[in-house]
Amino acid sequence: MNKVKEIPYYLKTKYPELYSDTLWGFNKWSTDDKLFENRNNFVTDYNIKKYVKNRPKYIENEYDKLGRDADHIECYITNDDMYYILIVSPYHDFKEENKKYGWKRIYDLYCIGGYTYMKKILRKYCKKKLNDL
Repeated sequence: MNKVKEIPYYLKTKYPELYSDTLWGFNKWSTDDKLFENRNNFVTDYNIKKYVKNRPKYIENEYDKLGRDADHIECYITNDDMYYILIVSPYHDFKEENKKYGWKRIYDLYCIGGYTYMKKILRKYCKKKLNDL
């Protein structure tokens, strides 16, 4: 029996350097090409520059507010360095209260048929709020 060698997801995107440090990027099971198209579109649609591996405390607090909805979290910075783009993919619809906090449903980024939500936060707002904590 021939074994098919799967390549990591990050190598199947147009932006391997961006996704190489993400948990999602190291998945290898077969999936629909639409997922990679969605990941490529995410970069252009939201003007993504880089993945944030060590998230600031304020950003961690934003994820903590979600409780169980904070699954498969990722954080990015835009090309103009003005925004954090937060995403979560909890595999289910968000609680209504979380939608009220500025999270909006976007196209699937973790798996096809899953749910992905995004929140855009002004970076200077995060620095100001950190001083208030």
